[in-house]
Amino acid sequence: MSKLISIIIPTFNRSERLSNLLALIVSEDIINELNIVVVDDFSTEFHRKALEKLKTKYPNVIFEFNKMNRGACYSRNVGIKKANSDWYWFFDDDDLIDAVSINKVITRIKSSELEKLIFLSSINIGSSYSEKIIPNGKAIDKQFYNTGHEVNTSCVLFSKELLGIIQCWDESLVAGQDTDIFLRASMQVKNATVFENVFVSFINHEGERITKNPWKQMKGKIQFIKKHHKNISCKRLFYYVITTVFFVPYLKKIFCRFLK
Repeated sequence: MSKLISIIIPTFNRSERLSNLLALIVSEDIINELNIVVVDDFSTEFHRKALEKLKTKYPNVIFEFNKMNRGACYSRNVGIKKANSDWYWFFDDDDLIDAVSINKVITRIKSSELEKLIFLSSINIGSSYSEKIIPNGKAIDKQFYNTGHEVNTSCVLFSKELLGIIQCWDESLVAGQDTDIFLRASMQVKNATVFENVFVSFINHEGERITKNPWKQMKGKIQFIKKHHKNISCKRLFYYVITTVFFVPYLKKIFCRFLK
């Protein structure tokens, strides 16, 4: 059955964080407008059992279980196939937003004329800082050609039409998947609608994350250069080449360890 919005959440060995997110977003007031799809990317037995309990607790949430570890992009594409809606919203399992904020998004979508891409604002939270980011939705074709995106995947809603044009997520990429899909989207639309008063929270926590894996970052940069060297400015291409040649992801990790 088609809904207004599909929220798709890939997860891997973070059942506790996923449980926290579902507790915030599953609400009787808005569930009729949503498809919520959780795709487990072959977590360990402990986490799979926890997800089975969540499946029982939340009968209105669709749970899919990959038969092997295939990565976040594959899992998101699985979620797209399992859900039918006008808009697609991709969360990470460690992001935080509440039902009140989701209801604001639903109300705005129903009452406004929108671009094919919607940006939300973000709050980035670390152990000693909190940073709010309100993105610029004007001329994103030029913005992403020259620099890149300002907010993460969970702050973006893709229309069904746009997602079909750009052919969803590139499963071959090991990192920078959001950079890739945002760039491809900006090549199809010039502007994005911005919901400035809706915030998604990102917690900079310890544990396995692509942003903390220098090997995946390095390979992802090389993949991005090969794929998009003709689609970005010379300045942006130079930045990617330099950070790759000088092994910047590894240097950052060494520097962070030194500071500790």
